[in-house]
Amino acid sequence: MKKFFTPQEKYLQLRWCKTLAFTTLMLLFITTTLSAQDSTANTINANNRRSSNVNLQLFTGGYSSGFVQMNWTTTSENEMSHFEVERSTDGTNFRQIGKVLAKGDKEVTSNYTFLDILAEKGSNFYRLVMIDKDGNLSYSKMITISVEKGLSLFVVYPNPFGKRVQVKFRMDNDDQVTMNIINEAGAVIRTQHDPVTKGDNLIIMRNVDNLPPGIYYLEVISKDKKLRTKLVKQQTE
Repeated sequence: MKKFFTPQEKYLQLRWCKTLAFTTLMLLFITTTLSAQDSTANTINANNRRSSNVNLQLFTGGYSSGFVQMNWTTTSENEMSHFEVERSTDGTNFRQIGKVLAKGDKEVTSNYTFLDILAEKGSNFYRLVMIDKDGNLSYSKMITISVEKGLSLFVVYPNPFGKRVQVKFRMDNDDQVTMNIINEAGAVIRTQHDPVTKGDNLIIMRNVDNLPPGIYYLEVISKDKKLRTKLVKQQTE
């Protein structure tokens, strides 16, 4: 059966529809206004951000003995805060791996160094983010440094040594290494062979406590690589 509305019911129904329509329009207006304000604020912030005022003269790097070393030089810095070192394995996606405080001197040559001991095997891409005290930033050019595969010598300690030498290095696969201690005349005076596994290895070089004080060289040899580093033997009681 068809329902009939009284004039009063029709009036209330029409009023409710008008109220709903007005509320919807107001919500749409508020949303649009807030969105426009956010867009304007973002544009203002982007326009206010400037490049940091630093003259980067040189940015280079290289790989040796299991780590990457980067060096850069500035010839002037104006209110500089710090440098952020970023690394990428594809040249596109970078992540911060370190931070170096700026010296902040104007019109003075400043030299900086940063070591990366966790670089990936293969090609590594690096860049600097130069940030001043107001948060303004600039990017350096990108440099590429290749990290060799196979044996990577991380650290030899203690150095100078006394009664023993510990050698920490990383391997890409299971292998066997030969470690030699060589004197200044070039003669091998200690040799030892040790099996190693893929990943990090820690080996103690034995029979070094009775060596006379002086300068030596530690040589680590795998099937496809040879690394050498300087050692100093100190006087022991």
